[in-house]
Amino acid sequence: MKRTWIVIVEQGFGHELHNSISDSEWYGPFTETQAKNLSKKLNKILADPNDREHPVAQAMPLKGRLIRSIIKEYYKEI
Repeated sequence: MKRTWIVIVEQGFGHELHNSISDSEWYGPFTETQAKNLSKKLNKILADPNDREHPVAQAMPLKGRLIRSIIKEYYKEI
């Protein structure tokens, strides 16, 4: 199965909203190559040498799974 890739733009390391889903922008779906190329281009645009908390882009795959298998995984934890 081919994976579906997304590009997420979030606040950089050190920012209080770093790793915050609600304050991130998500784009996709893309192929792996498209997502990695887009994240590289966005990082060149977003880069600010005077601020390490500037937004950053990263490409990531989405896991294709059946709903039943996800529910089963979390049901084990209850």
